[in-house]
Amino acid sequence: MNESRNAHAITLAKGNVFVLGGFSGKQRLNSVEKYIVKEDKWVQMAPMKDKRHYLSACAVNDECIYAFGGFFGSTEQEINDSIEVYEVEKNQWTYLTVRMKNPLWACSALSISPTEIILIGGKNTNRNGEVHLFNVVNKTWKQLHNMNQLRVSHKSFYLPAPHQNKIYVIGGDYEMSCEVYDIKENKWSFISSYNALLGNSLYSFSSAMAVSSSSE
Repeated sequence: MNESRNAHAITLAKGNVFVLGGFSGKQRLNSVEKYIVKEDKWVQMAPMKDKRHYLSACAVNDECIYAFGGFFGSTEQEINDSIEVYEVEKNQWTYLTVRMKNPLWACSALSISPTEIILIGGKNTNRNGEVHLFNVVNKTWKQLHNMNQLRVSHKSFYLPAPHQNKIYVIGGDYEMSCEVYDIKENKWSFISSYNALLGNSLYSFSSAMAVSSSSE
């Protein structure tokens, strides 16, 4: 990358990797970089409107990237509840008028359809187990069933229908348990922990992503 950072967000759009915000070690960042996979090259993109550290982000329909929350000020009490959307083809960021249900940092964001994003967990003054569904067309929020465990700085991934249509949530800050969410049933269930393998909690200040060699 052109700029060192941690606690950033990472997502994939148009076959390229986008890295957003984070902390340089000296300041919070609003910068955005794109890794062009086929050229093995990093390029600077348009910056976000807000500086965001411990933000969450995901791409929807391979056209737009949504950035949620994170720290934005000089203290850890200044937590953002704003949402920005990035149009990949236009290289342009725009604020949404709608806000998050609560200011949050270190939650996870997953696109589960061309019109829907799920926000999971995170932290405000306390750890959070709430789960909210955001409709990017209607700009509306719907609360879903809470996780069984409060989580912050966890990792999550979505396995789509027809085989699964489930979300898996792994660990978090000082947390070793794992859960699966059945979207159709709106139900969370614990699954096997990795405690026996690691003997420690699993959380991350950096990120990685697998990109298919067939991506354009």
